[in-house]
Amino acid sequence: MSDLENSTGEIRASLIKSGGILPSLTEEERKRKPSLWLYIASLVATFATLYVTNYNSEAESFRNLTYGVAIIGYALSYYIRWSHLSLKAIQVPLIICLCLIVVAVFSSESGMRTFIPEEFVRDRQRMPHLFFLWLMLGLTFTLTTDAALLFLCVPCVALIALITTLTPDTEVYYAFLAFVGATTFLMIHENYLRSRSESVLGRTSKQEKSLFHGQAQMAFVCVLGSLFLAQFVSIPLRLFGHAVSASTNFNSVASQVQQNVQKTLGNKQIGEQDKVEIATGPVSATNIVLMEVTSPVEAYWRGTSFDAYDGRKFYHSTGSPATLKPLEVTTPTVGGGYTDATSLRSYSTRTMSDYVLPHLSTNLYAEEMIHSSEVVQKFRILGGSFTQVYGAGVIEKLNIGFRSLSLGMGGGIGTFESVPINAEYGVTSRIADSSPETLRNASNDRDQIPLSVSYPYLGVGARLNTLEQYVAKETAGLTTNYDKVIALKKAIARDCKYSLQAPKAPPESDVVENFLLTSKVGYCDSFGAALTILCRYADIPARLVSGFLPGMQGNKGTYQVRDRDKHLWTEVFFPKVGWVTFDATEGSDDISDYNLGAQKANGGFFAWLRSQNLLTFGIFSLIGLLSLVLFMNEVLPRIKSRNPAKVEQLVSPNLAITKAYRKLGRVLEKRGVVREVSLTYDEYALRVSERLGLSSPEFVARFLLFTEGVNRYRYSNEVADRATIEHYQKEASELATLLKTQSKSLISPVLETGA
Repeated sequence: MSDLENSTGEIRASLIKSGGILPSLTEEERKRKPSLWLYIASLVATFATLYVTNYNSEAESFRNLTYGVAIIGYALSYYIRWSHLSLKAIQVPLIICLCLIVVAVFSSESGMRTFIPEEFVRDRQRMPHLFFLWLMLGLTFTLTTDAALLFLCVPCVALIALITTLTPDTEVYYAFLAFVGATTFLMIHENYLRSRSESVLGRTSKQEKSLFHGQAQMAFVCVLGSLFLAQFVSIPLRLFGHAVSASTNFNSVASQVQQNVQKTLGNKQIGEQDKVEIATGPVSATNIVLMEVTSPVEAYWRGTSFDAYDGRKFYHSTGSPATLKPLEVTTPTVGGGYTDATSLRSYSTRTMSDYVLPHLSTNLYAEEMIHSSEVVQKFRILGGSFTQVYGAGVIEKLNIGFRSLSLGMGGGIGTFESVPINAEYGVTSRIADSSPETLRNASNDRDQIPLSVSYPYLGVGARLNTLEQYVAKETAGLTTNYDKVIALKKAIARDCKYSLQAPKAPPESDVVENFLLTSKVGYCDSFGAALTILCRYADIPARLVSGFLPGMQGNKGTYQVRDRDKHLWTEVFFPKVGWVTFDATEGSDDISDYNLGAQKANGGFFAWLRSQNLLTFGIFSLIGLLSLVLFMNEVLPRIKSRNPAKVEQLVSPNLAITKAYRKLGRVLEKRGVVREVSLTYDEYALRVSERLGLSSPEFVARFLLFTEGVNRYRYSNEVADRATIEHYQKEASELATLLKTQSKSLISPVLETGA
């Protein structure tokens, strides 16, 4: 090692050790401990993204897996950075673990379903969500720099953008608001960490805490400001988007704008799950029209049914999922007679497929159902992302533009991808006769009920004496199953009230017992579950069904089915008749606060503020309050810490030292050591040491001490006395004289590129 390198290395080490000069950026990044707050903010942003991704998902194990992987990734990244390890040091173990996980996933069906839930497989439009999700989770294991934490926001915001186009629920937007707040603080705090210089500024821990509070307050102000601006910016942006969309179509502008608004607001996931929790708390729904049904009869449009009950939820316990294949591919005709090729533009690259649904043992054959009728319906999708086929009664035939479908355990028919907006499909159903005369004449003999019906649809879970007594009281003296069902239905409507704001059932309670005897308030799930279980206590087979109400009736036998028409009801089995619909909510008092529901559906708390003309006032008040807090916490303490009468006296003496430094700097510039405006005093001292390290070691040593004093009196509240000022002025003069005595040719050219 040369003498020059030794000298420069010693100078660098002494400068960094003394704290007078900051180390280089890479060395600072290597030595500085990572900020825990930075990782917490990034984790909050990631959790907000995971909440949006798993919103309305029934794959609980997958949801828990994603949260667990994120926590492990952040913890490992933080530990690697805290311990000053390199990613290369654990690169091989990570790759081995990844390979083992991939092998485990693809070697078994259960492994694939763990990492790729069935709902993503059924709806191929959601596969990009899964890609960005695992990309984001993979990146959590590589967060060893502040820049990596910032970059993680990119896949997060991409994932949120993809999902919010399909889910208009306000909970999703609240999660996005949390994401904005976390990322705003992330950027502010990262900028502070990148620019701070504790060794120069001499900040105390109290000052650092005050600065941190200021960062949090600034992030909050930025979020509020963005909300305020969004109220004005969103309107022209929406109009511009509608105009652009309309310009790409030959339809009228008004029609196209209406379609785009419907798509934007109506891209909600519509489908049925394998279970339904009962009495989970308040719900809300919108008036968005999801589909238009053309049918000669008014009916409930069923999606699936549930047989088993465990006191808290209904779920499937019989049957097995299957894949359906069409009998033949036909021209675009709908519903066995409906022909409307122009309405099938979304199917421009498809042909319609005819399906004949297999007979389920829980249903009667058509010839066994007395007075049953065949009903042909046409469904047109207007909004939402449908992965479920709906139809009246028992679906026998189907005409739809897919080459394969899934048959669920409850008899529900699912699609492997979303049904396009404006697409149509035809359904041919078998509907049982529901006339009172036919149902009263149906046999009440238990032996007339097939075992495939009585076994799954008479179970009540743990039998409760309270419910047995309730049924015995309400059905006393009645002889027919129909009259018993009607009596139970009327009793529920008499004793209980309907409310969308019904509270959640207490944990560990039987939801039906709690609904009938304690809370006596609920919505369709509680009413449907109660009637289903009470019928079973009366030894009458019944099942809970999920689907839609008929909707608003229009002209020519059409029904507009809205989001708020999503419903649960009861189907009761009658021998030689089949399954008949009974809705326990009919006749009950509706005490729902629909104004509250409208507020939630149209933006929640902010919509209420807007309706009361309080939004602008509220935002300005909050911004004013936060500004006052910032002034009280940040500005006022600094004003109080100084005596205003002595400000001039404090500033002027210290400036004399700075002027002496600048005068010396002009001498150095003449010798070729130029100080750019962007260089700090410490960085310039390092440059001087590199340029004059060998030619004038005495000058460099004294200049370092001189720079340390300049920093001290330039950036602190300490006031130099007269003797100190004269000392530094004399030192600057002597350093200038010493430098002038050196030959210009002695300036070391070795580190010339460092300038």
